[in-house]
Amino acid sequence: MIVIFQKKKLMSFFAVILSVVSIISIKESYSSVSVSATPSYEKVIVIDAGHGSPDGGAVGTTGTVEKDINLKIASKLQSILERSGAKVIVTRSDDNSIGDGNNKSIRDIKRSDMKMRRDFREEYGADMFVSIHMNKFDSDKPHGAQVFYGASPQESAVLGECIQTELKAICDPDNNRLAKKADKSIYILKDSTIPAVIVECGFLSNKEEEKKLNTDEYQSRIAWGIYSGIQKYYEQ
Repeated sequence: MIVIFQKKKLMSFFAVILSVVSIISIKESYSSVSVSATPSYEKVIVIDAGHGSPDGGAVGTTGTVEKDINLKIASKLQSILERSGAKVIVTRSDDNSIGDGNNKSIRDIKRSDMKMRRDFREEYGADMFVSIHMNKFDSDKPHGAQVFYGASPQESAVLGECIQTELKAICDPDNNRLAKKADKSIYILKDSTIPAVIVECGFLSNKEEEKKLNTDEYQSRIAWGIYSGIQKYYEQ
């Protein structure tokens, strides 16, 4: 029991050190990535910032609107990936939904929006689809990022696990959540022919996590964690 405890403490210590080093070097890494050496070089990756006006998504305890944080993290991830030589396709680059605005109801706009996001996977010959979201729960206790992957192809699970591992190491060593297979009702991941995941970056219902998610530093950490997971996936 003592040996196991010490081993866990040692692993936890190294995870914290890795996290600190990663945070310090994030901004420098944006400009120092060796393009030709990165596993994602020339890969076509769709980055989907979830929601968009008029659909704001979840609302935090202090009024944080999900769509805004989604876009900020997606933009940071786009920047890192492009510097690493990947071709990035974004589903939205501003506050607005990509749904058909001619629809009369918000429900119809959301349906149109989801279909168009899913269509991005096929239209651009993408190699990967990553959707950025925030989580919310009735209780204020849950915290930590969690990745959900589609049932197909099987590589989606591998991608999800890679991103989950890197998010834990870089953002929150105490986060014991595991990558999880998404419910069949998650339309945006259904019938994908390429690796596809949803990254729930944290809980807006947790006041402390909501506060972190509003900071540029933590958004950069999340983006770097996702990026590192993508690189890890392509290294395999």
